[in-house]
Amino acid sequence: MPSKQFKECLTSIYFGEQEGEAAMETLVPVAANAHQQYALGTLLQFETEGKARLRPLLSRLGMTVAQDPDARTNGTALAQSIAQAPLKEQFGMMAAGVEAEFLEKYRELARLITPEEDAGAYEIAKFMGDHEEAIMLATANLANDAADPLAPVVNLLQFPLVEPVGFGADTLWDAGA
Repeated sequence: MPSKQFKECLTSIYFGEQEGEAAMETLVPVAANAHQQYALGTLLQFETEGKARLRPLLSRLGMTVAQDPDARTNGTALAQSIAQAPLKEQFGMMAAGVEAEFLEKYRELARLITPEEDAGAYEIAKFMGDHEEAIMLATANLANDAADPLAPVVNLLQFPLVEPVGFGADTLWDAGA
């Protein structure tokens, strides 16, 4: 049986996914071209899938699967606080924020349970650490014009979006792309 500490961390991560989803929902409409729409939409899809992966475990453990209004408000406010910066800088801020605020907490979840205690919970916990690292890497890639910038996220998606023709970090900043 997962510990109280595991459950508290799991709840925090579930709310973190809601916060990330709200942030991406706020930023997607301001995309200047199809490539920006794809990049932001892919990050939105990843946050939505993270939330969806957590729900069966939360339900099995008798925990709430409800939306947290504060998490959604915080995510929207976070997106609005960076929205005035150029998108390339926003991606850099996202990468730094994930590394500073979320990555360790997401990794901690897998340290709070063992496969022997609950193999399914451990699998989800491990995935969520990988999930948050992928977001950090992808947003850093986007900020730094890396080749195939979204690969860390796309490789973990169950339902990836259709990539626009010619997509790459170098095409994101062209308003006509």
